[in-house]
Amino acid sequence: PLAKSFGRDSVKGALVIQVNENSPAEKAGIKTEDIITKFDGKPVQDVHELRKMVGRQEPGKKATVTIFRKGKELTKTVVLAERTPQKIASTKESEAKKTSNVLGIEIKPLSNAAAERLDLKKGQGVTITDVADDGEGASIGLRKGDIILEVDGTAVKSVSQFQELCKKAKANKLIRLKVKRGKNPPNIIAEELE
Repeated sequence: PLAKSFGRDSVKGALVIQVNENSPAEKAGIKTEDIITKFDGKPVQDVHELRKMVGRQEPGKKATVTIFRKGKELTKTVVLAERTPQKIASTKESEAKKTSNVLGIEIKPLSNAAAERLDLKKGQGVTITDVADDGEGASIGLRKGDIILEVDGTAVKSVSQFQELCKKAKANKLIRLKVKRGKNPPNIIAEELE
């Protein structure tokens, strides 16, 4: 049904759910809801295969990407980014940080002050304090400072509850997150988990 909703018979390819600012994809003109069908001329079966294809390339290399957009196939040239390790903030908050092994992110409860500033419910949501470069969280575009409001439609009210929801999602091999970044409206990110 998802493939048909985009006007495609085939379910092969990787659907672009989010394009990060200043990312190689944005610079190449790739947009949300594009379907990546080929990487450097090789067919892309799904998002996991695309990730492996990208991971095998040298940073700074140019690659051609074939995308399906509104019934048409387009070819874009992407310059692959350098992977830089993210700095882990060493503050008092580090004691309250917990790691989500499922997504490879560190989180802490959303403070009441931050909730008020962003017009969110107090006592709801967790803030990402760090993202492992090689984790699922990084690959689906999560960033430090993002606020996770829901996992699979359930409102997140604590760090421990978030961990439990992630474990359930891992068992189902699928996770859907409602994420707020800055003043932007919340975004839905869905990802298959290996």
